[in-house]
Amino acid sequence: SERSAADGARMGELTFDDLHLRMRRAMRPDAAKTDADATKRHVEDGARIVACAPGSTSVVLQMPRGNLETVAPKALVLPAVACALRAGRYADAYALAAKQRVDLNLIVDYGWPNFIDAAEAFVRDVNSADAIMELLEALDDVDVTAKGGIYEELARLYPPRVTTPTDAGDDDC
Repeated sequence: SERSAADGARMGELTFDDLHLRMRRAMRPDAAKTDADATKRHVEDGARIVACAPGSTSVVLQMPRGNLETVAPKALVLPAVACALRAGRYADAYALAAKQRVDLNLIVDYGWPNFIDAAEAFVRDVNSADAIMELLEALDDVDVTAKGGIYEELARLYPPRVTTPTDAGDDDC
């Protein structure tokens, strides 16, 4: 028997949704969460840091054979995400966290429960249904900034603060 267009659409939606969820899980494996020590990064023996622009999250490494590689160490990325969150630049914080594969729970957990008050501003600033869905799919019950969390040091080194519309642009990061 032939399938109707409605059946095909439903099947396509189910297949797409399943594929979509599998791709998101594959892009953010649990192993990445457990190996999130911001002070360590595996690089080739003999690699040297040759450049890091002020305010950048990227570092240029020269490998022993002479080739150059640009990396974004978590030790630079995490403070930049925290700074953007503190300043109310939610789109910047989300974009950087997603690009650098930071656990997106950080966006909600950093300064919790202040995120509840900032949720509307976050949605307005990010302005992407896909980004909001990715954040919601990534949420866990575990506070990544609490004692024992993968980003517990971040909250200690860069304490969250409540920003108001008048001081959101005045950040000390």
